[in-house]
Amino acid sequence: MIQGHTHIDHIGALSDFPNVPIVIAEAERALPKPIYWEEAQPIEWPDQEYVHFTEDTNIGPGFEVLLVPGHAPEQLALLIESPETGCVLLTSDAISRPAEIAQEFEGSWDQALARQHSVRLVEIAERTGAVNVYGHSPEQWPTLWKAPQTYTLLQVAHK
Repeated sequence: MIQGHTHIDHIGALSDFPNVPIVIAEAERALPKPIYWEEAQPIEWPDQEYVHFTEDTNIGPGFEVLLVPGHAPEQLALLIESPETGCVLLTSDAISRPAEIAQEFEGSWDQALARQHSVRLVEIAERTGAVNVYGHSPEQWPTLWKAPQTYTLLQVAHK
């Protein structure tokens, strides 16, 4: 399981996959507990294997984990490329919705870092031709499939 960051709206099922390693940024896992909202931390870390990232890392053909702090201490984004779809950039909450750029990432853990990494993500998307999938885009959300539907990158790229 890849954990983009530890806000409650992204970790609700964290312990539902007990035999699966959790891929997470090292600084996020170093928190005493996952972040609920602002400073609240009511749930414990599951007793599982964790794979920590401290820098951008290619974890396989066409699959790159990007460290993009700002929204959260060590937010992760994913750049995925396949021959069938081209590139897809899963920004999670590093850019939660396109309007957030104009709003200058108000409410982020570190607004300056959030702005810096949003510029980087936009440049990556432009350079690779990636389709962006945002963490909370009200316009995009209805076009995305939700579990238990089967999802492929081909469907994302053509929406």
